[in-house]
Amino acid sequence: MLINGVELVVNMFDADFSDKYEKAFLDMKQGEQDIPQDATLGDIIRQQCALAAKLFDDLFGAGTAKAIIRGKSDLREHLDAIELLLEEVSTQAQQANTRLSKYSPNRAARRKAK
Repeated sequence: MLINGVELVVNMFDADFSDKYEKAFLDMKQGEQDIPQDATLGDIIRQQCALAAKLFDDLFGAGTAKAIIRGKSDLREHLDAIELLLEEVSTQAQQANTRLSKYSPNRAARRKAK
Protein backbone atom coordinates (compact mmCIF):
# COMPACT_ATOMS: atom_id res chain seq x y z
CA MET A 1 0.00 0.00 0.00
CA LEU A 2 1.06 3.57 -0.59
CA ILE A 3 0.78 6.38 1.99
CA ASN A 4 2.06 9.81 0.95
CA GLY A 5 4.42 8.24 -1.57
CA VAL A 6 5.83 5.68 0.87
CA GLU A 7 5.30 2.01 -0.01
CA LEU A 8 4.32 -0.09 3.01
CA VAL A 9 3.85 -3.85 3.04
CA VAL A 10 0.70 -4.78 4.96
CA ASN A 11 0.09 -8.52 5.19
CA MET A 12 -2.59 -9.49 7.67
CA PHE A 13 -2.29 -13.07 6.41
CA ASP A 14 1.15 -13.20 8.07
CA ALA A 15 0.91 -14.20 11.73
CA ASP A 16 3.95 -12.17 12.81
CA PHE A 17 2.67 -9.00 11.14
CA SER A 18 -0.79 -9.55 12.64
CA ASP A 19 0.76 -9.85 16.10
CA LYS A 20 2.70 -6.59 15.58
CA TYR A 21 -0.49 -4.92 14.31
CA GLU A 22 -2.52 -5.91 17.37
CA LYS A 23 0.24 -4.91 19.79
CA ALA A 24 0.80 -1.55 18.07
CA PHE A 25 -2.89 -0.64 18.33
CA LEU A 26 -3.09 -1.82 21.96
CA ASP A 27 -0.05 0.30 22.79
CA MET A 28 -1.64 3.30 21.08
CA LYS A 29 -4.88 2.81 23.01
CA GLN A 30 -2.96 2.59 26.29
CA GLY A 31 -0.99 5.69 25.40
CA GLU A 32 -4.19 7.63 24.75
CA GLN A 33 -5.34 6.82 28.28
CA ASP A 34 -2.08 8.21 29.65
CA ILE A 35 -2.59 11.69 28.14
CA PRO A 36 -3.28 14.11 31.01
CA GLN A 37 -6.79 15.51 31.04
CA ASP A 38 -5.51 18.98 31.91
CA ALA A 39 -3.04 19.20 29.01
CA THR A 40 -3.40 22.03 26.52
CA LEU A 41 -5.01 21.29 23.17
CA GLY A 42 -1.64 21.68 21.46
CA ASP A 43 -0.03 19.20 23.86
CA ILE A 44 -2.86 16.72 23.35
CA ILE A 45 -2.45 16.96 19.58
CA ARG A 46 1.34 16.51 19.86
CA GLN A 47 0.92 13.46 22.10
CA GLN A 48 -1.69 11.91 19.80
CA CYS A 49 0.59 12.53 16.82
CA ALA A 50 3.46 10.88 18.72
CA LEU A 51 1.26 7.84 19.42
CA ALA A 52 0.29 7.56 15.75
CA ALA A 53 3.93 7.91 14.72
CA LYS A 54 4.92 5.17 17.18
CA LEU A 55 2.25 2.92 15.68
CA PHE A 56 3.77 3.23 12.19
CA ASP A 57 7.33 2.87 13.46
CA ASP A 58 6.37 -0.23 15.48
CA LEU A 59 4.69 -1.80 12.46
CA PHE A 60 7.05 -0.85 9.65
CA GLY A 61 10.33 0.12 11.29
CA ALA A 62 11.97 3.20 12.76
CA GLY A 63 11.66 6.30 10.62
CA THR A 64 8.52 5.19 8.79
CA ALA A 65 6.32 7.79 10.46
CA LYS A 66 8.77 10.56 9.66
CA ALA A 67 8.77 9.53 5.99
CA ILE A 68 4.97 9.39 5.83
CA ILE A 69 4.11 12.49 7.84
CA ARG A 70 7.35 14.40 7.20
CA GLY A 71 7.78 15.34 10.86
CA LYS A 72 4.64 17.43 11.16
CA SER A 73 2.43 17.60 14.26
CA ASP A 74 -0.73 17.72 12.17
CA LEU A 75 -3.28 15.36 13.69
CA ARG A 76 -5.35 15.29 10.49
CA GLU A 77 -2.39 13.91 8.53
CA HIS A 78 -1.71 11.28 11.17
CA LEU A 79 -5.37 10.22 11.28
CA ASP A 80 -5.55 10.12 7.47
CA ALA A 81 -2.57 7.76 7.42
CA ILE A 82 -4.15 5.52 10.07
CA GLU A 83 -7.43 5.45 8.12
CA LEU A 84 -5.60 4.33 4.97
CA LEU A 85 -3.95 1.56 6.99
CA LEU A 86 -7.30 0.48 8.45
CA GLU A 87 -8.90 0.43 4.98
CA GLU A 88 -6.14 -1.89 3.73
CA VAL A 89 -6.55 -4.16 6.75
CA SER A 90 -10.32 -4.26 6.19
CA THR A 91 -9.83 -5.16 2.52
CA GLN A 92 -7.50 -8.00 3.49
CA ALA A 93 -9.98 -9.24 6.12
CA GLN A 94 -12.70 -9.36 3.46
CA GLN A 95 -10.36 -11.28 1.16
CA ALA A 96 -9.61 -13.77 3.92
CA ASN A 97 -13.30 -14.25 4.71
CA THR A 98 -14.11 -14.80 1.04
CA ARG A 99 -11.37 -17.38 0.65
CA LEU A 100 -12.13 -19.15 3.93
CA SER A 101 -15.86 -19.31 3.23
CA LYS A 102 -15.12 -21.62 0.29
CA TYR A 103 -13.92 -24.21 2.78
CA SER A 104 -16.51 -23.69 5.50
CA PRO A 105 -19.32 -26.21 5.49
CA ASN A 106 -22.79 -24.85 4.89
CA ARG A 107 -24.62 -25.40 8.18
CA ALA A 108 -28.06 -25.15 6.61
CA ALA A 109 -27.19 -27.87 4.12
CA ARG A 110 -25.84 -30.10 6.90
CA ARG A 111 -29.00 -29.69 8.97
CA LYS A 112 -31.17 -30.47 5.98
CA ALA A 113 -29.18 -33.65 5.28
CA LYS A 114 -29.85 -35.01 8.78
